[in-house]
Amino acid sequence: MDSWKKRASLAAFLLFFVSMACLIVLIPGTSTVESRPFATLPDGRVVRVEALTYGKNQEWTTGPKWLERLQSKLPPSLRKFLGNQVKTFRNSSSRTNGTVWLSVSMLAGSSNPRWTDLAVLSESGERFAWHGWSQAGSHNGRKIYRPSFDVVPSRDKTFVVVGKLDSQEFELKVTNPFHDHVFPSFSSEAIPAVRKAGGFEFTLQAGQLWVSPNYQSFSPRIVVTENGQARDDWFSPSYQLFDALGNRNSMLSTNESVWGIDVTLARTPKARWATNEFFEFESEFPESGEHTLAGISHHFGGVEIHEIQLMGSGRFTFTNGVLESAMPHSPGSANSWSSSTSASGDAEMGIGRGSPWLLLSTTGLSSNDRLDVRAYDQQGKEIKVTRGGISNMGPVNGRIYQYPPDAKGLLKFRISYETPFRFQYFISTKDLKYMSPPGSR
Repeated sequence: MDSWKKRASLAAFLLFFVSMACLIVLIPGTSTVESRPFATLPDGRVVRVEALTYGKNQEWTTGPKWLERLQSKLPPSLRKFLGNQVKTFRNSSSRTNGTVWLSVSMLAGSSNPRWTDLAVLSESGERFAWHGWSQAGSHNGRKIYRPSFDVVPSRDKTFVVVGKLDSQEFELKVTNPFHDHVFPSFSSEAIPAVRKAGGFEFTLQAGQLWVSPNYQSFSPRIVVTENGQARDDWFSPSYQLFDALGNRNSMLSTNESVWGIDVTLARTPKARWATNEFFEFESEFPESGEHTLAGISHHFGGVEIHEIQLMGSGRFTFTNGVLESAMPHSPGSANSWSSSTSASGDAEMGIGRGSPWLLLSTTGLSSNDRLDVRAYDQQGKEIKVTRGGISNMGPVNGRIYQYPPDAKGLLKFRISYETPFRFQYFISTKDLKYMSPPGSR
């Protein structure tokens, strides 16, 4: 009886599997590919909008959902019989936004497509350009692309993708499935707008909201006072724009009635600092290919600076933050930076620099904290950092500060730690003053 049940179960499974296989053969049109807008180029290639996705962690699957679910249920030994009907592409982003997935059919012997223009046109006629693209992979003779547009007009019921591929123009009208998505609701505030913290008043001034067409030179002004006394030189503000669609920085929609501004106000050396918020030491950079240990470690609460190394120019390699080799700088060689993880799990890093640099090994520093490093010559003139960066060095984070070649002699270094003030302001886009008409990108 048990043997009969086993044979019956096997027969039922085989019948189910064969049925699914027949469906795959008979109804390939269940894929959403054929319903997407496409354009046939003069050379015969087809450009198609495959899908639109929205969010931070986005997925697009080439086959129908039932086939995707079937594939996930089958054991690995049987999945191969489904062929390549199903493939999932993913896009992860630090911001919530929309993604347009494009495909280009490849002709026999053709080279990779060369995009010479690509943009999205909103319903109101704004043109949002692309600023790069990523080839997500290939599927069934098609190259899949994930271009990075300045903005995808997520509220529009339709928008148009225009472009030029190997000098061949195309235009695709897209129906937006996310136009009725419930986006956050922002309310603008009257300008000037005031925030208070730590005994200070931070006022976003009217008449200073100038913005360029690509928003790279947005320049508001924050006025800082303490008990009526001006303290502007105590703080160095930085700004990040955002809108309700999830766009940030230079990628905003002028169709939105309200923009938000994230403001970070970090203290300058002129500000008031407690003695436990900074320390100073004197040292000098070594010759090319050499390094010097400052012999200093320091705690800022839960933040620890384990080691400070002064490096000359040259090429240096590290394993888990420990220096392994050093070579002098070769004239004409460019700055370089590489990092990897060995088979044994060690963090390996190689750094090449044409001028001296400082390396801090730290732990415990969060994204809300700020570690500020400054250097001064014997006349008190500040020597500016020319390049910085952060790298995982195994048990520690390596924070790198590069200085110009003339950073020589005995220098005074000042290292400070703080949690900067952070505020949000919400402004009406009607209050913006454009340097040229909006949308003229």
